[in-house]
Amino acid sequence: MQSAEKTKSHTTGTATRRSVRRPAASRARAAASRRREQSAEFAELKLESVFETSPEPLAISRASDGAHIAVNRAWCDTTGHCREKAIGRSALDLGMWADPSERERLLAWLAQNGPVSGFQTRFVRADGSTMDVTLSCRRTELDGEPCLTYAWRDNSHERRIARRVAASEERFSKAFYASPDAIVICRLEDGRIVEANLGFERLTGYSAEEALGKSALELGIYPSAELHERMLARLRNGRAIREFEGFVRTRSRTQRVVRYSVERLMLGDADYGIAVMHDVTEERAAAQAVTASERRYRALFHHAHDPIALVSPEGRILEANPAFCTALGESCEAIVGRSILTLFADSDPAREAGRLAYLLEHGVSRGERTVRRSDGSHFDVEVSAWLLPDGNIQTIARDISARKRGDALMRKAARSISAHTGTAFFRSVVQFLCDALEADMAFVGELLPDGAHVRTLTFWRDGELAENFEYALAGSPCVAAFDRTGVVIHPRDAAKLFPLDEGLRALGVQGYAGTSLYRSNGDPLGILVVLTRVPIEHTRQVERLLEVCAARTGAEIERAREEAGLRARIATLEAQRVKERRSSTPKAATPRTPVRR
Repeated sequence: MQSAEKTKSHTTGTATRRSVRRPAASRARAAASRRREQSAEFAELKLESVFETSPEPLAISRASDGAHIAVNRAWCDTTGHCREKAIGRSALDLGMWADPSERERLLAWLAQNGPVSGFQTRFVRADGSTMDVTLSCRRTELDGEPCLTYAWRDNSHERRIARRVAASEERFSKAFYASPDAIVICRLEDGRIVEANLGFERLTGYSAEEALGKSALELGIYPSAELHERMLARLRNGRAIREFEGFVRTRSRTQRVVRYSVERLMLGDADYGIAVMHDVTEERAAAQAVTASERRYRALFHHAHDPIALVSPEGRILEANPAFCTALGESCEAIVGRSILTLFADSDPAREAGRLAYLLEHGVSRGERTVRRSDGSHFDVEVSAWLLPDGNIQTIARDISARKRGDALMRKAARSISAHTGTAFFRSVVQFLCDALEADMAFVGELLPDGAHVRTLTFWRDGELAENFEYALAGSPCVAAFDRTGVVIHPRDAAKLFPLDEGLRALGVQGYAGTSLYRSNGDPLGILVVLTRVPIEHTRQVERLLEVCAARTGAEIERAREEAGLRARIATLEAQRVKERRSSTPKAATPRTPVRR
């Protein structure tokens, strides 16, 4: 019985313990379920939080029709579409794909290769603007329905920067290789060249392939190693070199003048220098030529014997050379600023306007004018004027008073010597020469048959005819006149130059001018001489008058000789006829004397 009670008691306790354990297990399972639910809710909250707060645009759409199930705030902010408008509509419906075929290409890639990452395309915002995006897409399931999750990033800014960088690099490359200037890039560490353009090859004669890996010193381009090192040190210290002018030595060992600028350039972690060298050799040579030309012009302007003036388009004298001021008898300060028209005695407004119009049309003009000096006297000039590139007018006035006097003398000479022949002609020639040239003596001489002496035909001295004389050619200046054609002039010290000619010393001759006279066949015939006791100043005028008179004088001597020869022949013939007449007349019979027996 005790045993039965014990058994009953044991059974009752076991049942009681079982009844206690069952509610505890249920509670544990319920708690676990609640924890799982809470964990799922928490995970869902975290996923939703991450989805919503992600800075990258995120979207989930149905695979069947592409309609959006969810979009985050970043998606709305980036596209400009509100969430309410996006949910239930596809990206195609919203017009987001700039190129709808790109979506088809994305889905084809996704179906063939699985998740897509880094897909480059363009989206259209709600306001119609476009943006470059990098898109990722993968398949997923939500509540058993196939969906697509999209994550993309607006990289328009990066693409713009990339395009700008690419464009900049392209521009740099084109500028680098197309520049006519020599451009090189070298390492600052050792100065070795890493890049060179065609301009470098044209300047130095070294190709880019030959220059790469070598320094300018190794190529022998820089004439000074010290200068090369100083330039590198300056660049290493962050100081640029700009508009520095120096020399480079070419492959042919010639030197070129260059103006170069060098800048420090960071490429990666290394320091480089980029140098641009502009060849100014021809420019410098041209500048030196201009400077030399300006110096020559200035020397010509200030030392010219002809008056020169620079005149403005309005006719004001801007600059005048010393000869111009001397010719007018005024100081340059008094002349500069005046109207050039006030200098001409023959100035007429209408004619001056015509001259100016001609000059402006043709760029050059020339004419004869009469100029008024400060003392009221006049002189004739030949004025040449031409337009300069700066619009001013350069004028040169040449005094032609002596030429005009010479022309007048020529006309007078023609009138004087044409009206006479023979001895009267010779006398008129020497008298005219002395009057026209203000000479003291003049004579016409005839070469004697021995060819060593001259006998004067007419000698004019101190205003009257003088006795003719004969002299030897040896030791006299007349020898040179016979030895060559043209006029021989010794303007001064003629007696000292020919000490053997006693006649020159006796007459006190200073100036000598003579020209030989010739027959029509070219044989020497005589000489025409002018002598002065003072130096001869206007040698050109003397030369011209002697040349004019010499031709007629030689012809007159030849004519006189021919006339004399003709007279002699006539006389000879007459004497012969007389003799013949006498010899042909019969002699009268002589009466015989009776013979005495």
